[in-house]
Amino acid sequence: MLKRLFDALDARVSPSVDELARNDDVMAVAALLHRARGAVGRRVERASRRVLHAVNLPAGSDVNRLLDHIARLEQEVAGLRQQLTDRELQAFLDELADEQQSDGGTGE
Repeated sequence: MLKRLFDALDARVSPSVDELARNDDVMAVAALLHRARGAVGRRVERASRRVLHAVNLPAGSDVNRLLDHIARLEQEVAGLRQQLTDRELQAFLDELADEQQSDGGTGE
């Protein structure tokens, strides 16, 4: 029953929707609306950023910039931690080799 209802609705609506999709004027209006929506969004974001900064609060862009900076710092710390671990391991292996050489290679 639902399939028949859907098919009947589709048969009535599809030709109109297809015609609108092929209409250049409708496509131009859709593009203008899309562009206007983006412009309005940018203006709202700028205004909210100004208001938040006026009351000494961070805006979303400030938070995102800080999160990016923290992520880069975390990567750098992880790299430094790995370098330190590698150096400690190498120092341990060098010390172990020196001990074996000073013991005459007997391991005692």
